[in-house]
Amino acid sequence: MRYLKHMNKKLCLVILLLSSLVYSQDTIKQFDPNNPNKLLTEYVIDNDTQKSNGFFKEYDQNGELKSHAEYKNGLLWNIYLVKDANDTVISDFGTFKNGSGTIKIYKNDKINAVREYEDGLLNGLSIKYYDNGEIAMKGNYHNGKRCGIWYRYNKDGTLKDNGEKSFGEKCPN
Repeated sequence: MRYLKHMNKKLCLVILLLSSLVYSQDTIKQFDPNNPNKLLTEYVIDNDTQKSNGFFKEYDQNGELKSHAEYKNGLLWNIYLVKDANDTVISDFGTFKNGSGTIKIYKNDKINAVREYEDGLLNGLSIKYYDNGEIAMKGNYHNGKRCGIWYRYNKDGTLKDNGEKSFGEKCPN
């Protein structure tokens, strides 16, 4: 009997410890300073790391959900919704899931950017477009940082700079 009481105390201690780990996150809510009843954003933050770790939601002026994403240890992990001011969905999440894949962003129903992610960080080719569909800029990321040579273009598609602008870090092959 004495052994069971000792085991129950250990079990209670383990449960308390685990529950404190689970609840070391807070939900942060930001309201419109001119209208304290209007929620603008809400997200979950890890108290220990101070990084987003859970959902992120942004609301428009009418209180409608504008964007909804999930972060893991401060890194973009999943995207569920992104809308512009006209209530138009502006992203194609394509292959993006669990921090990896390609995201396409649209502006006025035209491609605006294409970005590749791996493990929640920008990794791979990134392309930004002008409204006329021509490429404005392209280059690579590695572990969330620009690397290698980036190219900037004029609106007519001609090279703006000589492509020699390097960001110091070599891109892996």
